[in-house]
Amino acid sequence: MGQFFGAASYTVEEKLLGDDNELDPTILIGWEGFWTTCIWLIALPILQFIPCNNDKICARDSVENTHLVFLDY
Repeated sequence: MGQFFGAASYTVEEKLLGDDNELDPTILIGWEGFWTTCIWLIALPILQFIPCNNDKICARDSVENTHLVFLDY
């Protein structure tokens, strides 16, 4: 999934920054960061409540445990 989203992001950036467009790269990257932050602010709370029984890929019986990440840091 990470490879797919990375390739999609690179492709969209190349399309938007092509010769035909006059977009400022700094503004484009800023908007990319803004929308990524918005998506994660929505996705992380949802992932906190999805149960998971696989100990190899899940932390403490849920798909995501943000509190545990901060404790490990």
